[in-house]
Amino acid sequence: MQPDKEKQPVFKRTYCLPKIEFIKFQLNQSINVPILVLNDTNLTILAYIYVYGKDAKSMIVGHRILTNVNSCVNYFSQLKAQGYIIQEDKVYYLNPKIYICTENYTQITQVEIDHTKNEVYHVYYKAPTNQEA
Repeated sequence: MQPDKEKQPVFKRTYCLPKIEFIKFQLNQSINVPILVLNDTNLTILAYIYVYGKDAKSMIVGHRILTNVNSCVNYFSQLKAQGYIIQEDKVYYLNPKIYICTENYTQITQVEIDHTKNEVYHVYYKAPTNQEA
């Protein structure tokens, strides 16, 4: 039986975030929900690429997100192969298919229970066999 939609609880959370964290929050919501795909370092690198453009590598190393430019190259290559960034004339950009809002916004997320599914979004989850159930 479905609950009355008018009586469903509403949770309001307000976040006041610095620019990089503002971008990371959106990236996390669009990429990692409901299943974790990218870790915090990857999200931070994507945010730096979005905010700093051609200066992203130097800012990433300067802010000690990664320790050297070679690490940046490795992360950038991985993110490019996964389709999160594109490269034009030796400059990396966030894939334009990933929408980022640059102003304050309100996000409405409706979360519903799917009673027809019995799975767990965890990397090591294995559905029980009929003998184990």
